[in-house]
This record gives sequence, structure tokens and C-alpha cells, in this order.
Amino acid sequence: MQIVTAVRGCLVAVLLVTCVTARAADFTVPPGFTVQVVAGPPLVERPVMATFDDRGRLFVADNVGLNMDDAGYDAQLPNLMRMLEDTNGDGVFDRSTVFADKMTFPQGALWYQGALYVASPPNIWRLQDIDGDGRADRREIIASGFKYTGNAADVHGPFLHPGGRIFWCHGRKGHEVHQKDGRLVSRAKGARIWSAKPDGSDIQVFAGGGMDNPVEVTFTPEGEVLGDANLFYSDPRGDVLIHWVRGGVYPRYDQEAVLAEFRRTGDPLKDIFNFGHGAVSGLTLARSAALGYQGNVFVSLFNTRKVTRSVLVPRGSTFAARTEDFFTVHDPDAHLTDVFEDADGSLMILNTGGWFRRGCPASEISKPQATGAIYRVRKPGHKVTDPRGLGLPWDGSSTAQLVRWLDDPRFAVRDRAVEALALRQPTVVEGTPLQKQGAIWALTRNGSPEALRAIRSALGDPHEKVRQTACNSVATTGDPDAAPALLPLLRRGGAAVRRAAAAALGRTGAAAAVGPLVTALAQPGDRFLEHALVHALIELDDYTRTRPGLDSGNPLQKARTLMALDQMASSRLDAATVLPLLVDRAAPVRKVAVDIASRRAAWAPALATRARAWLAARALSGPALQAMQGTLPKHLRDEAVKEVVGRMLGHGERSAVTAAFKILAGASDLALHPSWLGPFERHLGGTDPRMLAAAVEAAKHVKDERLYQPLHRIVTDPGRPAGLRLAALAAVARPTAALDTPSFKLLFDLLGAASTPQHATAAARFLGEAKLSAAQLQQLAPVIAAAGPLERPFVLKAFGRSRDREVGLALAKILAEMESLPGVKFGELVDLFKSYPPEVMVIAQPVLDRFQAQSDGRKAHLIGLEKALDSGDPKKGRVVFQSGKGACITCHQIGNFGHAVGPNLSHIGRIRTPRDLLESVVSPSATIAQGFEPFVVETAAGDSRFGVVRRETAEAVYLVDAAGETSIPRSQVKRMAPGQTSLMPEGLDQALGQRDLVDLVAFLKSLN
Repeated sequence: MQIVTAVRGCLVAVLLVTCVTARAADFTVPPGFTVQVVAGPPLVERPVMATFDDRGRLFVADNVGLNMDDAGYDAQLPNLMRMLEDTNGDGVFDRSTVFADKMTFPQGALWYQGALYVASPPNIWRLQDIDGDGRADRREIIASGFKYTGNAADVHGPFLHPGGRIFWCHGRKGHEVHQKDGRLVSRAKGARIWSAKPDGSDIQVFAGGGMDNPVEVTFTPEGEVLGDANLFYSDPRGDVLIHWVRGGVYPRYDQEAVLAEFRRTGDPLKDIFNFGHGAVSGLTLARSAALGYQGNVFVSLFNTRKVTRSVLVPRGSTFAARTEDFFTVHDPDAHLTDVFEDADGSLMILNTGGWFRRGCPASEISKPQATGAIYRVRKPGHKVTDPRGLGLPWDGSSTAQLVRWLDDPRFAVRDRAVEALALRQPTVVEGTPLQKQGAIWALTRNGSPEALRAIRSALGDPHEKVRQTACNSVATTGDPDAAPALLPLLRRGGAAVRRAAAAALGRTGAAAAVGPLVTALAQPGDRFLEHALVHALIELDDYTRTRPGLDSGNPLQKARTLMALDQMASSRLDAATVLPLLVDRAAPVRKVAVDIASRRAAWAPALATRARAWLAARALSGPALQAMQGTLPKHLRDEAVKEVVGRMLGHGERSAVTAAFKILAGASDLALHPSWLGPFERHLGGTDPRMLAAAVEAAKHVKDERLYQPLHRIVTDPGRPAGLRLAALAAVARPTAALDTPSFKLLFDLLGAASTPQHATAAARFLGEAKLSAAQLQQLAPVIAAAGPLERPFVLKAFGRSRDREVGLALAKILAEMESLPGVKFGELVDLFKSYPPEVMVIAQPVLDRFQAQSDGRKAHLIGLEKALDSGDPKKGRVVFQSGKGACITCHQIGNFGHAVGPNLSHIGRIRTPRDLLESVVSPSATIAQGFEPFVVETAAGDSRFGVVRRETAEAVYLVDAAGETSIPRSQVKRMAPGQTSLMPEGLDQALGQRDLVDLVAFLKSLN
């Protein structure tokens, strides 16, 4: 067991003649390490990300503490870049000046070649101090077009690759990026890792995917790109460490429409390590041996106030990681945003304080001006001479001296030697492996024909890491003459070299590489190696030379070739070639063929012809059935495909009928085909429970008046299960149609105490969206008092569409009798009564005044509850959760218990303090978890839906709320905008009572 020690740090910061003592904080680090606070207020108040320059000055993205959206930041330009200096060399900063002001939300910094590069959305900036007065007087936008919302899942960076290109990250916000000459690079929505030359030319997309927020990248000596990203997975949430590779496509899996933006090589690539819900922020690969962790990756975690240390180990052609905690700050208002090395090898850690709350945990109870600090972690007594103060004669040194400096223990010396060598006449790659790697990167930056020739010679180096470095260099330069030296590396050496060689070959444009790459597809390998081989063929775009791989008897080679041929810009794949492969003997080939056929709309008639032949066969094979289920849902607009589905519905085999209903259930906004009517009527009137449920689910997506009667009989049959009756009602419901008496009775009854929470919430949503008569509303009014906090807002929504005086009076009377109104937002209640005649408002006003007073007292109420938290009993809190009291299980899951609408709470205690958990229950809209932001979707029919976007496809948007999932066809979406409040209702504490609430918080805190 690792023993850790706690240390206490404090700072006396000097700014001109003012002395200010920073807030003390407790830290945990491994034995032998110390923590020093080296900057805090007033030098810097809310540091976000930072970088050192070549003189040891620290440039810090400092925030003024405002949480705004893009419009607010664009209008105010409130934030700035500070420059901190340590004038007496004691390691503590004592001078602070503003280097650049009037910035939106800077989230990153890089010093390179006398300029400060900053990601401040929507741009990447290059800032220079021309006159030497310590302020940027030249500002240049080198890349732009990155949309942002101010929740920090925006644009981050940049970061310097060893080859001299700058990299940056941008989240899933949408972008439109052009080269300097106006040519479009990309216009899309998905997250991407970008790179460019330092002058902003040659902008490229390196990798991307469906994740919310790739934050930072770092680089190995070989030039491999590592990074971290939030909401890489969504259910449950996974924030991860990643190996980014050229052309790589990564999850989230629920973002189907976004993933379709990319050229695919197979399944999305996966992570190196999953932190769970940690909210990763900064990361760095330790290049110094000063702390004893050279080559390890340090990651800062915003939510848990930790920095972790990951030991990278080879896993095929990529990495795995062994990860443990390295640093923890125990101040509950601390939030760590960056981690990086100083030139002496000490580790710098940024704490931005408690100001940020857009999508991340931050308490409204805490001090609104909870400021941050900058920490330094080092080993006492370990002295490393800082090369930045030595005035080493870089320009005057010999080339031999510069080469010797390439394996200096100080990474800052190595970096400066690479920069200086890049400006010299190219040299032969020789020396130690580290010297050779440094020389390769200097030659890469030089880029002359002589430099490229020297890099090619390094491809045959006896050291594998040197060969890998040379491969990554060629992938950067795209040297077309490197192919002959790269080809042998596809067959020998480790998996990482083979992957790097394949990636480099794709960049050379060499036709001679196609055959060997196709041959290499036959060899087993991990997903990252497979990706590199397939992606190289896609880049080379030589259909004719790649096509022979499709005739292979090797299943891997055949499937991978098929994927490459499909994704090529010059693809000539046709239905006659691919459709027979839908029932190939090899499962990998079938999988790729199904994927391709599902995306080719022009192939629908040919696909229907082949499906008819399968259905006519004496026995319907499993592969044929799987092929129809995998391809036909995407082609249901085609008449021939509709007719095939009709044949499946009338087929003698049960599996074909079930598959047909599943195909229809995956559609949206689909008209009933005549051939489907009979089978629908037969199965909707049948007694087989599974077939009946499948038919009802399909009917929800194929709405037609001719199905009304059989569905309505299910709705009105008290002998049927409640869930089936609700599903049947969903299939017949129309937004503009009145709700008949039997349907109203079903929903009214399901709101009763005997109903399950899921059925009650679903019934409440139905009622809230239905067109109810005045009589029905008056009957419904008393239910508001008995309804749970999740159901009450839905039910009240129905009253908001009425103008009837008697209905308004009945509603006011019921509310007047209630002591509190858990689940209802006060502003929405006021808006509801505005629709009624004035005399109703006269009656309602005293009620509104009373609820207004309760709303105003929320903050004091929170403070009182906080004082009682220490008395909570986790065991009793578990009972509260599992009992359904407070409706927690309706939307949240712990282990296998509950429902996954909101965030999974299985490990919530790791990332939330008791105070944060309390606020999440009492004031859920104060901080909405990233990835669970609600949206309002207005439809062409005139209604609106409110919920979390569970997934998006090209055909539909899938919203989920406490009542379940709803699919909305894209053709019906008129407007889609972020909601302003949480899906979780206000006032759940009132429904629980103080004792149960305190126990519930204790239980949630225990979930580690």
C-alpha cells in the first residue's frame, strides 16, 4: 500500500508593494514530494491553463469569474492572458502583468518562436510583443470558425508537436474552418483534433469523433499523440486517456449522425484508460527524470481535485495504462484545470477555484469569489539547473555541440537544440537513440530535400523507437520518396512500427505501397494497426490496385479491403459486388457488407430483390435475416423495400415476422404500406404477448388511422398490462386530437398510488401533451396535490393550454390548499396563470405570493440543510433511494437499480462533495451535468418536447425524460434549442423531508 503524506502550503505574493497571503490548502502527495503554492491572488485569481516561455515567464489564461454563453463573451471580451515572473529566482512568482486583454474565454497557451499562441474561441491566436514592453501589440488570427457555448467544451490549446506543427482540440460544437486562401477544410459538427503549421497554413484534421470535449494533447518522443477527453462515453459517463492516431474515429456511440461525418475504417477506436466521471482537464507526458517518472502521463481531474499518474505499457500497436493518484488538494472549492512541467522538472498544477459552474459541479452555497492558485510539486533538495537562465550560445554553437545537447537530461535544452538544428544544414542521423530522435525532428522542421533524405535513412535504424520516430516524421512531411524504405517495416518489427509505417505510407501517395498494404491486411493485429492499414489505402485512393483483396480467401483481408474500397473518394463499389457478401460465410465480411448496404440509398431496389429471394427459400438463414434487419431500416422510403417488409410480416417463420416489426420500430415518420395492414391487425388482436408487444412498438412508428381500432381496443382493455396499454396509446395519440374518455380514464388511474413510478410519469406526460376538455381538466385538478414531483410539472402543463375560467378557479383552489409545490418552478407557475381571465389571477395571486416567498428562501434553506449533513445515515439513505421516495430511481441508476435518464450515480461520491450533492437535489438547475443538458424541440405540428438528447441519427432526434424516450423525425423538427433548466424538477427536498434528504446525501457520498 502506498503511503502518502499531507503537506500544507501557503503563499505571500508580492505585487509591487502589496502583500497578500493566499488561502491555505491541504494536499496529499507521495512520500518524498513537497507542494508549494507559487502564485495566487492578486497575481492571478482564476488560472485556467498556462505555459512557460524560453525565459521562464509563465503565461496564464486568467478568468474574471463570469459564466456566460458565447454571445455574452463576444460582447464583453472580459478575460485575459497574464504574464507572471519570478524576479528573484526563488521559484515563487512575484510580478504579474497583463499580456493581452479583451479575450473571450482563453483555454490554452503555447510559447513558440517568440510568440504566444492562445485558443480563445472562436479563434486560435498568435500574440506578439514587438516593442518589448510586456504587452502583446500584434494579434493575428491563424485559425478560426470554431463554435463555442462557454461551457469549456470549446477550443483548447495549442500544443507543439516535436515535428514543429501545432495541434489543438475542439469539442462537439460545430465548426466551419478555411485555409488562409479561403479553401474549406471542414464544415461539420463533430469534435476534432486539428493541426497546422505555426503560421496557420496547411490546416488539417488529425482525428475526431462523437465525444463532447477533447481537452489537451501531449506527445511521446516518437511523436505519438496522446490526449484526454470528457464524455467519450455517455452511459455510463466515461472521461478518458486516449491515443489519437491519424484519421482515427472515436466514440460516443450515441452520436451516430456525427460519426457519419468521418471516413471509417471499422468500429470506433477505444481509450487507453477510463477515469469514469472525473472531468479530465490538463495532461502532460513527463519528459524530465527529476521526479522519477519520465515517460509517465499526468492528468488533472476537475471534479475530483486530483492529478493522476499513468504508466504507459505497450498493448499491441497502442498503449494500456496503469493509473494511480499522485496529487490531491482537499479544498472543496478547488478545481484543477492544468498540469505541466517546468524546465527544472517540477510539476506545475493549476487550480481555477470555485467560479466555474457551466456543466460541472460548483456550489451556489460556496463563496462566489472562491479564487484559485498555482502549485509546484517537486522533490526537496533535487536541483536541476534551469537552462533558460544560462544564456547558452544556441546560435553560436557548433552542430556537433547541438547534437550532444539532444540527449541532455533537461528537456528545455533538448527542445532548444532541436530548434537550432532545424535552421542548420541538415546533418546525418547518428548518436544515441535520443539524439537520433531529436535529429529526426529537427530535420522534419527543416523540410529540405537533404533533410528528407536523412530521415529516410533513419527508417532502417537498428533501434525500433528511432524507426518509429522516422515513420511519424514521414507521416508529418508526406515525403513521396520514402515509400521504398517504409515497405519493409510493414513486415518486420513491432506492432507500433508497423502501424506507424502504414500511416506514413498513406501520406506518401505512392502507388507501389497499395499491394503490400493489401497483403498486410491478412495479418492479425489490434484495432489500431487495422485502422492504420485501412486508412492508408483510403488515403492512397487507388481502387484498381486495392480491388484484388476482395477476392481473398482470408476473411480479415476481405473485410478490411471491402471497408477501404467503400470509403475511398474514387469508390466504384456496386450492389452486384457487395450484396452477395451480406450472407458471406465469414462474419467480419458480413458485418462490413451490411454497414455499406445500409448507407447506399441507390441500392434499395437491388437489396429488395435479393431479400425476396431469401424469403422465398425453403429455410430462412440466420445471416439473411440479420442482413435484412441491418439494412432495410435505412431504406424504408423505397417502395420495393416496403413490399419486402410486407412479405416478412406475412412469412410463416416467426423470426421473420419479429424481425419485420423490429425493422419498422427503427423507422420514423413512416406511412403504412397496404401489405402491412393485415399482419398488423392480426397480431394486434392476437394473444402472443411478445408478438403483440412487437406489433404495438412498430405501430408507434407507423401511425395510420386504420390501426386506430385494434390499438384502441388494447388501450381500453383492463386485462392488458399497463405498459402495453400506454404503448398502444402512444401509437394512436395525436397532438391536436381530443383525448377520449377511456384513454383519459387509463391515464387518470395510472396517476394513482398503486401505479409504478414509470407508468405514473408516462401517464402524466401524456396528459400534459393531450388536448383535454374543461371537464377533464376540472377532474384532473385535485390530482395535482397527490402527484409526485416528477408527475406534477407534466400535469400542470395541460392547464397551461386552457383559458377556461372554471378550470383556472379549480386549479387556484387546489394550489391554495397545498403547503408547498415540490417539482414546480415558480416562474412557470406564474406564466401558467397569465393565460386565464383576470378574475382567476385575483384568486391565484395570494397563492403565488406564498410560493414566491418560499422560492426566495431557498438559499437560507440550503444553508440550514448543509449544517445537518454530518448526521446522515448511508444505510437509511439507500432505503430512501430504492423505495422510490423522491422519484430518484425514475431517472437515475446505481448499479443495476433504477433508470438511466440522468447521470449514472454508481460512483457519484468520488466526484461530488456532500454540499454539491445537496444542491443537486434542492436546486438541480444551478449546475446541470455536462452531457445531460436538456433541449426544447419544437415540431412542425406546433407542439414542443423537453428532454435530454439520448442520441441523434440522420433520420431522427431521440429525446428522453422521466417518462421514457421519444423519437422525433428530423423532417418534423422545426427548432431545437438548449433548455434553461434541468430536467430534474425543483423542490425534491420538500417531497423527501429533511431527515430522508440528509440520509440520501450520505448514501450518495458513500458511492465511491
